[in-house]
Amino acid sequence: MADDDTAASLTVWKRKATAPVVVALNTLVIRGAEPAPGMRPNQLILRIQPEEGISLRFLSKDPGEGMHLRPVSMDFNYGTSFGSRSPSAYETLLVDAKAPAGHLPALIRGIKPAVIVAGRTKSGNLLDNAIAENVRRQVTRLKTSPPIVQKLYRDKKIDIVGGMYDLATGKVALV
Repeated sequence: MADDDTAASLTVWKRKATAPVVVALNTLVIRGAEPAPGMRPNQLILRIQPEEGISLRFLSKDPGEGMHLRPVSMDFNYGTSFGSRSPSAYETLLVDAKAPAGHLPALIRGIKPAVIVAGRTKSGNLLDNAIAENVRRQVTRLKTSPPIVQKLYRDKKIDIVGGMYDLATGKVALV
């Protein structure tokens, strides 16, 4: 499979990772304040992938004399601010494989065999297949790593399994 085919296959990968952080629970400590319908806690939301950004959602007083609170949002979106989205970690790794720098050569050497095997697979998604193959290879490597882990595994004091975490559902599928 050509490098261009690999990069093109990876760009269709769509999963989301967000990390909402509740900043403070909404408490109406201001005398006479009227809560907005469907009032939610204040949140700092970190959007990790694929649409990187930060949102801050909180209640604010409407302008004027009354004490009416309503939800407002302050948003930063990487793609909107810089004119393009940032690539996923795997996209970056595979694209940089042509001209690796820093710690990338070691990462590329580590996952390249899994990507090659996944490229030969006729069914499924290239990225999912590469990840699953890499998990299987790492499990095998851990089972034979000397001396402590290998002995514990051989003596059946521990078991070593691999899994894939799905960002969209929060579930782990064993490989």
